[in-house]
Amino acid sequence: MFSFARVFPYNAEQQHLFRKTTLPLVQDLLRRGRDALVFAYGVTNSGKTYTVQGEQDDPGLLPRSLQVLFSTIAGRTTNLKMRPVRFCEVEMCDDLGGDSTEALLRATNAIQAANRPKRAARKEPPLTVQQLAADVATPGVLDEEAVLADERYYYSVWVSFAEIYTEKAYDLLHTEPPPVDKRMEPNQTERRKNLIITHCPATGAKYMHGLREVHVRSLEEAYAVLEVGKRNRTVFSTLLNQTSSRSHSIFTVKLLKIPNDVTEETLLERLDEVAMCRMSIVDLAGQERNKRTHNTGQRLKEAGKVNQSLMVLGQCLEALRHNQANPGKPIVVPYRHSKLTELFQGFFFGEGRATMVVNLNPFDTNYHETSHVLRFAAAAREVTMTKDGYRRRRPASRGNDDYDLYPSLAATDEDPDEQDEYIESLLEQITELRQKWMEAEARLARREAEIREEMTELMNSKISQMELAFAERLRKELAQKEASVPVKQEMAIQ
Repeated sequence: MFSFARVFPYNAEQQHLFRKTTLPLVQDLLRRGRDALVFAYGVTNSGKTYTVQGEQDDPGLLPRSLQVLFSTIAGRTTNLKMRPVRFCEVEMCDDLGGDSTEALLRATNAIQAANRPKRAARKEPPLTVQQLAADVATPGVLDEEAVLADERYYYSVWVSFAEIYTEKAYDLLHTEPPPVDKRMEPNQTERRKNLIITHCPATGAKYMHGLREVHVRSLEEAYAVLEVGKRNRTVFSTLLNQTSSRSHSIFTVKLLKIPNDVTEETLLERLDEVAMCRMSIVDLAGQERNKRTHNTGQRLKEAGKVNQSLMVLGQCLEALRHNQANPGKPIVVPYRHSKLTELFQGFFFGEGRATMVVNLNPFDTNYHETSHVLRFAAAAREVTMTKDGYRRRRPASRGNDDYDLYPSLAATDEDPDEQDEYIESLLEQITELRQKWMEAEARLARREAEIREEMTELMNSKISQMELAFAERLRKELAQKEASVPVKQEMAIQ
């Protein structure tokens, strides 16, 4: 028996699923500035990508989230010359043109033209925002209600699209030539530079250094960027899934909230008043068993890395559950064993709200994989996210103390004595480990001295035996020579 927050039937509509799982997070993002994370988890061919992306006539969680976002901020966007940097910082820039959707499409069309055979029978027309947006969702198919926005603020939306492929992070909005055919064996990663996950100096949080962030001004532009990234994602056909995702895809929306009385002239001095929140929607690659897929070569390596990454995610959740059940004897949570958990470890600290959508394959042939997914999801539900430890930059108050942009940083009702006991237990463990380490070093030093002494005595004994043997041999040789002298003299006289 497994327990979940909500269970949906196999024929559940995308709209119903979105409103029950993701819409509350989008509302918190817009109303309270609280970060959000949604990720789809399950075995291969269980419908994760369909849940996240959907189809043109029935979009999934990601297109619907973008539709609610832009419906809410319609008429309240700004083109002030600033952009997000690192994890949650904002800086001024000279021009937004290089970070615009138009610049991304120009680079994409240039790559398309460069890769087109010179003697192609028909030249493909350049990609447009309207064409790409229509590939994501049919215009007018969505009718999600907007959230009531705060009229004291203007908004600026930036999006990025990345993937974690074979435990390496790559930018899906890169402008280098992709492989001619993703189904061919040449490895796409050889053409791209992997991104480094590093610390943000201001907050200590992790982010992808060098990830391209695009400024989008409308829902169509956001859909166009999403479609460009989808075309660059690594997919391959297996025995279980014709278009199997071979990587974890991460689509992130950064929402900048600017007081409505800030102008270009006052932006520099009031930059600290700009607030930023973010939402990431993750389409995890599916678990798979090689005895069923019969993968070989690069496909086998991909499956191994995916399974390893998902295993580390489960280990992190299990370690968190153990630490909450045993606060006096915490164990190390292995965030850094996988790029995925390292990147989103802040959500394990309560940095924002996280929702896991578990996809199941109803066929009995996936019984063992499905039961494993259910056990993992049930264990994840038992984990309670703690308050976060990041010191994130918070904008100055705008005269409304009740409007809390970062509720996770607010004062809590936790007993400080309990926190002190937890810290004291950690310090005691550190002291105990340091003492054991020093004792081990001392034992090794003593043992090394004993071994050196034993070896010295052994070598001295060997040398003494060799000296005695050589002396005895020399004595015998001298005796033989002395005995042979009279004989040689007699022979000489004769």
